[in-house]
Amino acid sequence: MISRKLKSTLFLITALRHAAVWIPIRKWQHFLRLAQNRQKRLGSLPRFRGSKGINDMIAFSAIFHHDADMSPYTDKLKVRDFIAKTIGTSILSEISQIADRVEDLDLEKAVGCFIKTNHDSGGHFQLKAISQKEEAKEKMRKHMRNKDYGRQKGEYMYHSIIPKVYVERPFLARADQSTLKVWRIFFHYGKTILIQVNDCSSVPDLTHIYSPGFAPITRYYSHNRGDALIESEKLLPITSHITEEGLRQMIALGEKCTAHFHFCRFDAFDTTEGIKFSELTFMPISGCFNEELSQILGREMMQHAPNFFKIP
Repeated sequence: MISRKLKSTLFLITALRHAAVWIPIRKWQHFLRLAQNRQKRLGSLPRFRGSKGINDMIAFSAIFHHDADMSPYTDKLKVRDFIAKTIGTSILSEISQIADRVEDLDLEKAVGCFIKTNHDSGGHFQLKAISQKEEAKEKMRKHMRNKDYGRQKGEYMYHSIIPKVYVERPFLARADQSTLKVWRIFFHYGKTILIQVNDCSSVPDLTHIYSPGFAPITRYYSHNRGDALIESEKLLPITSHITEEGLRQMIALGEKCTAHFHFCRFDAFDTTEGIKFSELTFMPISGCFNEELSQILGREMMQHAPNFFKIP
């Protein structure tokens, strides 16, 4: 026990020095969890002075701006109230069931829908047939058992969420698109700093990155573990995914929803029913993009938010 505490203390000292800025003592435990996760996954530590990587931007925002109870925005069910008040109910998806346990759902009525959790990452299962019932239950039980998701990786803005499981009707892709597109637009106090679009039905997940001015930057295959591979093929214009009018409408909605957040990603689908809200994200990939990609994305974002690392 003493050895473990000593190792943890020494690691914290090293991580604090590497951060190169003063972090208040009350935030040390949070920073420790975040730094440990980064070290485990990438072999690196957060740095807040002179950095231009998205990983450090995400960590900085989590420590200095989003360390309070953020559940009204991070809880995938609660956030619907905030969205409804901010931009209206028409953008929300249709949810037919909400329960404390997957056993309490009527899975016969959930066929053709997504079963999701409200408190963690990756907690979803598309129930295409009732024959998948037991498989769906097993996966969702696993996610529901993860009741302290926020603290495990230093994502404290998620730790106050009471786990729920719910059934959501899926969306269809527009007729001019082969797959449903999910848009992930990054904001700094309501100002666009990066645009991402995914062909969400493909595996691995092909991700396209654009500047706020709609210029293509890069694309890569995301494995959702920080080990994305940079793609070298010809980059597609942003209008191959959506009309410029539709994108500007989506950005305007995101601006309203993120105006008070130091860093926030507004996620939405472009569907046959128009723009539909997905979620607000404050720590994409837990701030563990691979180092090369982190620098590419971070350099673009810093051009549009040069004072991002200003300590409040």
